[in-house]
Amino acid sequence: MSKKQHLFLLIKSLSKAEKRYFKLFVAHQKGGDAKNNNYLRLFEAIDQQTVYDEQAIKQKFAGQAFIKQLHVTKNYLNQLILKSLRNFHTKLSKEAELRDLLRDVEILFHKELYDQCRHVLDKAHQLATTYEKLPVLVEINDWKRRLCLATSLSINTQKPLDALIQENKVVVQKLNHLNHYWDWSIHLITRLSKASEASLFLQNEWFSDAQKADTIQAKKLYHHSLMAYYVMIEKDYEKAIEIVDQLVEILEAQPDHIVEDLSAYLTLLNNKVGLLLDKKAYDLIPEVLHKIRDAPAKYQIKELTAKNLKVQLHTYNVELEMYRDAHLHSQGIGLIPTIEAFLKQHEPRVPKDYLLSFYYQFAYLYFKNHQCHEALKWLNKILNVRWETAREDLETYARFLNLIIHFELGNILVLKYAVESCRRFLKKRKQTTQPFEKKILGFFAKICVHPPAEYPGFFVQLKQELFTAHTPQERSRHLDYLDFEAWIDEKCSKHR
Repeated sequence: MSKKQHLFLLIKSLSKAEKRYFKLFVAHQKGGDAKNNNYLRLFEAIDQQTVYDEQAIKQKFAGQAFIKQLHVTKNYLNQLILKSLRNFHTKLSKEAELRDLLRDVEILFHKELYDQCRHVLDKAHQLATTYEKLPVLVEINDWKRRLCLATSLSINTQKPLDALIQENKVVVQKLNHLNHYWDWSIHLITRLSKASEASLFLQNEWFSDAQKADTIQAKKLYHHSLMAYYVMIEKDYEKAIEIVDQLVEILEAQPDHIVEDLSAYLTLLNNKVGLLLDKKAYDLIPEVLHKIRDAPAKYQIKELTAKNLKVQLHTYNVELEMYRDAHLHSQGIGLIPTIEAFLKQHEPRVPKDYLLSFYYQFAYLYFKNHQCHEALKWLNKILNVRWETAREDLETYARFLNLIIHFELGNILVLKYAVESCRRFLKKRKQTTQPFEKKILGFFAKICVHPPAEYPGFFVQLKQELFTAHTPQERSRHLDYLDFEAWIDEKCSKHR
């Protein structure tokens, strides 16, 4: 990604509240109203763009002094935004609160306001202990030691200093345990892929004894590793779900930790959804999905982070896929208005990959429900936009679905142009055109120039070319997001 886009992406990541705060923040900055106004004007101009266009920015502000050194102005604007975000998010996390408290400690210590310094240290210590911020706790104890030496006679320091040393030993031991679990988590797949290590996994000292997982973070890593083991090695999804439920219970007993790290809780529930999908336990999934969606309100999270927003979006994607796979197309369509409202609420923070996925899912559900005109409405939202995402696969499937729908509607003239448009897209994309894609294009090209009486023979031929003598893996690649086989079978059966 070009460095020139960094400011654009930062601005586009801001919520409405953050943008409003930034404008007030700049208005109160020293340095002259005209200069600050230039930053606001540049901010607004970039914010109005959907795709970053630096040439358009230069043309818009042609003749302005600041545009002559646009890179300098952009860099300073970037720093201003980050500075305003630091102020806006002073209580973004307990980690951020602790950093602010430690800055206060340092200031008070150097001013020799030791009583106030001790009071702030006690507050920081309680916060760090409650939320298990172990590295910060070591730093807090270092300040306690400095304060003790600065305010006590040497004869009186031994006992409190010994207590600090003992506390730090406990903290360091917990950090050591946590480090071992991180080591296992990071290298888990590599180690479990070796039969010698996988066979001894449950006898390993870090997983045979849960007592070593002595912090909330260590418990998360411990349970995630066990879950992965039972999925990858034992193929025991029931046991994996049991382990997930154990960790859910641990976290729900510590709601403060959920508030501090909501994404870990949501990801855990998301893992459970994945396991239930693998088991095709569709009836148990909606309850977990709603638990994920209700979590921000339950734990009084006012604004979702980008990561948590993606988890929420993922729940809707999963639910649509569940209805698609279970052939409950009407129920999937019934969910669309709710998803539309959610997308509108969080616009423009919704990543393009998710928008593309939703539009395709909507179109496909309408198609499967024999509502082709509604399906076309959503497909056109895909086909008429340059997405510039990593989901070329969905863009490809959207074009093939577009061909099918125009065939279903009898739009043969439109179909002819759609085939050529699809061919151009396949040539331009990064991935090489696959043999099965060429066969599908060839099929629709023949449809465009032959009478309907010949269609049945073309369908039989297409089915043989796409699916006869293919392995299950090859067939699954053809059917990933668009069930060509079911559609072809339907057409063949109508003409028998």
